[in-house]
Amino acid sequence: MQRQVVEEKLKYVDGWEQPIDCLLRHILPTGDDVRVHYHSYIELLYGIEGEAQVIIGERTYSMAKGDLLVIHAGEPHEVYATEGTADYYVIKFLPDLLYAQGKSLLGIRYLLSLWQNEVSFAPAIRASELTGSEVDRWITEIREEYERMQTGYELLIYANVMRIFVWIFRHRCAFSPMTTDLPPETLSVLESVLAEANARVYEDFSAEDAAAFAHLSYSYFSRIFKRVFGISFTAYTEALRLREAERLLLTTHRTISDIAAALGFNSTSYFTERFRLRYGVPPYKFRQSLACVAKR
Repeated sequence: MQRQVVEEKLKYVDGWEQPIDCLLRHILPTGDDVRVHYHSYIELLYGIEGEAQVIIGERTYSMAKGDLLVIHAGEPHEVYATEGTADYYVIKFLPDLLYAQGKSLLGIRYLLSLWQNEVSFAPAIRASELTGSEVDRWITEIREEYERMQTGYELLIYANVMRIFVWIFRHRCAFSPMTTDLPPETLSVLESVLAEANARVYEDFSAEDAAAFAHLSYSYFSRIFKRVFGISFTAYTEALRLREAERLLLTTHRTISDIAAALGFNSTSYFTERFRLRYGVPPYKFRQSLACVAKR
């Protein structure tokens, strides 16, 4: 049986897009009905009672009391119980929340660091690893503030989300402080280049094209991009295309060769090689994993 993967729309209240959402979920054992979904939010899952199984992409992780799981924006996922019941907190927030006020490039760089580490970075952070941290208290405060909704509750929630991610960055991601000796206009240009690369994921937007877009020489652009983000522009655009390929594999019936061609890979074999290097499995096995979980 093919597992259904659906897009979950942003939450709106009185016509306003909600940047954050918090809730307590109680799940029962499920059969074949596993509703895998994806959305524009980053999601934190925190185990309260019992044990659940969490599908993230093609992998499945257990979640017990005190475990914290991080799910990237756009990543297909679902939570289900195989036996007994389980309770867990869900904290959803738009990626913009991690952008420092007036320093959005810094926020993008942190998100990029987390995203680039998503394969080597195990999304399940066990309770034993969190021992001695204040993550449990921060999550409890987020939930309490969201329930009471007193004046300024959004600011306290944002502050605690930031604290949680600072802990994650320091303990899980190889990251160095951002260089501060580049002029603001150069940093602004780099931000616009990232936006352009995201908008042109189906096009051949090379480092040369990006340099021309930024009105910078190719050598200077390549040097400062690597300096600020820690990877080359070519590696960044390939990661973008592979991320889009992941979404297409999980949410459409398009052939692998069609996906490879649409995303600008020279051949299906080259696409398969690059996909396997990033995700550990070739595209067809990645897609097959959908049906495997649905049959459990």
